[in-house]
Amino acid sequence: MPKLRNQVSVDTRWGLRRFELYEGDITKLADAADLLTLSVFPGQYVPPEGARSVVAALRSELGIDLGALVAQNELDARSVFGCWLSRRLETGPFRRVLCDETLGAGRNVGDVIVNIFAFLAAVEAKGIEMRSMVMPLVGAGVQQIDPEAILEPLLTHALGYLERSRSLEVIRFVEMNPDRVERLNRAMDKYLGRVAVGLTADSHAALLCKEMIGLLASHADHLDVRHGDLRRELERIFKDPATVSQQVFGASRRLCEAVTAALGGPISARRGGPQLMADIEALPSRGIARWVVSYLHVLRVFGNEVVHHGERPDQQPAHLTQADLEVCITVMHRLLRLWLDEWRAPNA
Repeated sequence: MPKLRNQVSVDTRWGLRRFELYEGDITKLADAADLLTLSVFPGQYVPPEGARSVVAALRSELGIDLGALVAQNELDARSVFGCWLSRRLETGPFRRVLCDETLGAGRNVGDVIVNIFAFLAAVEAKGIEMRSMVMPLVGAGVQQIDPEAILEPLLTHALGYLERSRSLEVIRFVEMNPDRVERLNRAMDKYLGRVAVGLTADSHAALLCKEMIGLLASHADHLDVRHGDLRRELERIFKDPATVSQQVFGASRRLCEAVTAALGGPISARRGGPQLMADIEALPSRGIARWVVSYLHVLRVFGNEVVHHGERPDQQPAHLTQADLEVCITVMHRLLRLWLDEWRAPNA
């Protein structure tokens, strides 16, 4: 099962959206996705004999035949964007496939990425909504384009699209090669101006992570009614303390939104930004203690620091540290205990 290696969140009028980097086999992701996006050389829907590629893995592991899909596609914009969209798939982890065919046709990878997201906007305008998208690193496979050269345009356009889209909530980039993933991980932190932080396995915060995994598992049926995605995300992050890092800060914001919404009635917190602050401040009128309100603000601010990366380079301290990570995890642990074990809010 692919492992989450890095993550960045973007605040939008519709709530927090995520860009995630995974290491592993794209055919074995834990969560299903509404859309798989990939690129091929024009017309090359069948991989060469013995080839190791995403197209070959999709064909052998999931039975996804690009030739059959393009023959009965739902939208064909190859003459404009170089892309086409499949009809809805009835089986497998991906509901649809979006395929780009412009690499190797005189366009650089930046142009390809622009076209993919432009076509996505056209698909959304047609009323086809997708909440989640998975894609391998465009051009880094058989096309052999330097993955670090792909990252900057990919991040720029992915985050921009997440900010504008009414429906797309998460984009997951998946790479199997560990060396390439590590290069991408470092390049991503550099692009975002981050300093790497993490936990030692015997730290108090690591023990709290293990406790939270048990807590989430014991309330899985209750949480999955409305917060299944959040539960699974938290479990993935907390599973390996050595990999817990910036991912926690983004997840803390989503936990803050979920708890605030559960305590405040309608899920107005999903509007994000100033509205979330106002929703938290309204909680004492519902009998919630002021110190609990302060816990929620702590998570909101930590989440905002990750969302607004690089916007305040002169602040002191300049970066979140391991000490901040431990504070964040401690507050998350306390709020989860309150929410799931003590309040048992009927609308949680």
